[in-house]
Amino acid sequence: MPPEPTSYVAPPSTDAAALIASLAQALSAAAEAPVSERWTWWDTFDGRLHNAGLVLASAPEAAGGHVLSVRPSGGVAPLATVVVAELPRLASDLPPGRVRDRLAPALEMRALLPIVSVDATTHLFVQRNDDDKIVTRVAVDELHSVDGTDLGLWVRLLPVRGYEKAASRARDVLVAAGVTPASEDVVEIVATAAGDGTRTPGAYSSKLSIPIDPAQSAASAFLTVLLVLLDAIEANFAGTVDDVDSEFLHDLRVAVRRSRSALKHAGGVLPDELLACFRPELAWLQEITGPTRDLDVQLLGLPEEAAALAPDAAAELEPFAVLLAKRQRDEQSAMAETLRSDRARALLQDWRETIESLASTATDPADADAGEWGAWPSGATRPIAALAAKRVARRYRRLLQLGGEITEQTPAEALHDLRKQGKELRYLFELFGSLFPASALGPVIKDLKELQDNLGEFQDTEVQRHALRGFGEELVAAGAPVGTILTLAQLVERLALRQHAARSEFAARFARFSSPASRKRFEVLLGDGSAQ
Repeated sequence: MPPEPTSYVAPPSTDAAALIASLAQALSAAAEAPVSERWTWWDTFDGRLHNAGLVLASAPEAAGGHVLSVRPSGGVAPLATVVVAELPRLASDLPPGRVRDRLAPALEMRALLPIVSVDATTHLFVQRNDDDKIVTRVAVDELHSVDGTDLGLWVRLLPVRGYEKAASRARDVLVAAGVTPASEDVVEIVATAAGDGTRTPGAYSSKLSIPIDPAQSAASAFLTVLLVLLDAIEANFAGTVDDVDSEFLHDLRVAVRRSRSALKHAGGVLPDELLACFRPELAWLQEITGPTRDLDVQLLGLPEEAAALAPDAAAELEPFAVLLAKRQRDEQSAMAETLRSDRARALLQDWRETIESLASTATDPADADAGEWGAWPSGATRPIAALAAKRVARRYRRLLQLGGEITEQTPAEALHDLRKQGKELRYLFELFGSLFPASALGPVIKDLKELQDNLGEFQDTEVQRHALRGFGEELVAAGAPVGTILTLAQLVERLALRQHAARSEFAARFARFSSPASRKRFEVLLGDGSAQ
């Protein structure tokens, strides 16, 4: 049974003074002196609090700080509140307590950003019984944007535990006054009504969902995918340059990798000259963002790695953490300067103009050419469903072949090559997943993910081991304490053990991936035995 509503909105034409007077009479309670303050609602760029069903708001505190309150989406009563001197950027900036405990699991490494700010004038009604005990509260909030635009009236019912009948009567009063239960959280209503470019909670997601018509021409489908990916690159560009949080760079790099993969698979579909022009440029964009991302990963993982060692490991590793943070800042600064360059700006501008100009003719490439890029290749007119299935099957067969050739004596580079093949197959599923039945795609992706997790663990530990050795040499040269060097050596040893375990597990993982049952799931996915 759904909970009784506590959040209400008034029709747009409602006069605030008339509603307040009506409620005062119906509730038999005069409104207290109005209180005006500025509220700001917060979330991450990708709406993690929204997705977790939480709303974070801040308001000024009398002593000069800020009151942070967390409530459930659609509700009005806070789950936890805390007063802070400075507004937090990351979960780690919050003081230990209930607010941090509520937010940290959802926020992880992402920064809090303001969604929208409003100026609120609150009129509070307090109902009391014959014993002068408070039995319910009703708040009417007049909301305006910071530039004075009217954003409507929010009415909050604040029940008191043990007085459910009083709350029920108050609900009847609100309905009679013409206000209705809010169909969505007030922050979403206000962010939409503000109309000033503020973000709607949950509007951005790094997860791809690209609907494609199976009969769509291959050229048109690839351009549709590339445009979505370019949108993701641009959406994360400013946050990457400004180092708002590490996930902006992560998501930008994922979108670039997916774009490069799409171009790799677009041979025979998009003009060769176009591929020759933009594939190197996207590779350059991937290259210049790599060092900073590697350092981000090391910084994010260091606390967990240290926690697995002795209790004093974190203190011993402090000189390393300082060096790592400084190197990250230096690489971030250099990367940001490059991303602000004319080359980067021209790349994104030219890429968008190219995709958008070709999209208009790619619907039916047989009736047009590709402008400055010449004629469309013969594969441009093929239905995307048939082409995607063929390329998925080819990549799958290649993965089985390479994996089957790996033995205990095979060099590590072969496992890295196999991982890259697996990535290409995964990207095909991500880009064109809407062409396959979801019920069949899920099990196949699960099989692939289990193999990829193993290969990723092997490769990542290899890269980190080499990186830590390099940092260790720097620390020795700088005269770091012996305890730091010894603890860093323990980290290297742990990575070596993890890599060895991943290598030992590979044969079993690949056997499951290439098993008759897994192959059958792949055949069911394609529906025509293309995996044979």
